[in-house]
Amino acid sequence: MVQIYTTTLENLEPNTTYYARTFLTNAFGEFYGNEVSFINK
Repeated sequence: MVQIYTTTLENLEPNTTYYARTFLTNAFGEFYGNEVSFINK
């Protein structure tokens, strides 16, 4: 089963690099996704 989650980022500073990473905690442990980065123009 695949679940999709979304979020909205607001009030980001221009010309700033941001980093994001997903994580999941369940009965099997903690799991982390790949880190992604983007620059807000």
